[in-house]
Amino acid sequence: MKVVIFANGDFMPNLHSSLALRQAELVIAADNGARYCLEHGILPDVLIGDLDSLSPQILQELQVAETEIIQHSTDKNATDLELALDYTLQRGVSHVTILGGLGGRWDMSLSNIFLLSHPKYYQLAIMIIGHDHLLYIVNPNNPLQLTGRAGDTISLLPLTPVVQGIETSNLRYPLNKEALHASSTRGISNVLINSEGYVTLDEGVLLCVHNF
Repeated sequence: MKVVIFANGDFMPNLHSSLALRQAELVIAADNGARYCLEHGILPDVLIGDLDSLSPQILQELQVAETEIIQHSTDKNATDLELALDYTLQRGVSHVTILGGLGGRWDMSLSNIFLLSHPKYYQLAIMIIGHDHLLYIVNPNNPLQLTGRAGDTISLLPLTPVVQGIETSNLRYPLNKEALHASSTRGISNVLINSEGYVTLDEGVLLCVHNF
């Protein structure tokens, strides 16, 4: 099952988000991410969060539309995005695309990225769509096939202290079963040399940033 989650960061629709929404079998709004859904004519299947940042008007509209609403206490120990991701695990989801996952508060953007490295999400193929970039989570269970244009900038950033056994293809500066460390900038600003590229690894979690 393919799922789109609307978070409460910055969202500007583009071709990538439109494609993800066409392919989505389930749309989840994480709290005030619901405003993006309604602004773009989308009714989410599920609204989840403590609903502390959601306007009463939007909540009422979703209630009328019979969206499934899962409300948590404001005294929770997880962000609304984490609650939404945990819900996908209960539904047996395989692919998750996050819209509105970046922008706004730096602490929220960074926590969203680091959250995706948690072992409980290792079975999920996760992508964040930004305005002019795509972010992919790569781990041993989820190798990455890149699709783009020759000349696109590709950066590989470890989300664990070390990522072992990285192998790439169709990147200008290849890695052949090598390691990247979180304290190094070696993985920054690689270049796609074909319309497709590949990234696999043996151990750890890698963030791949595809700038287009």
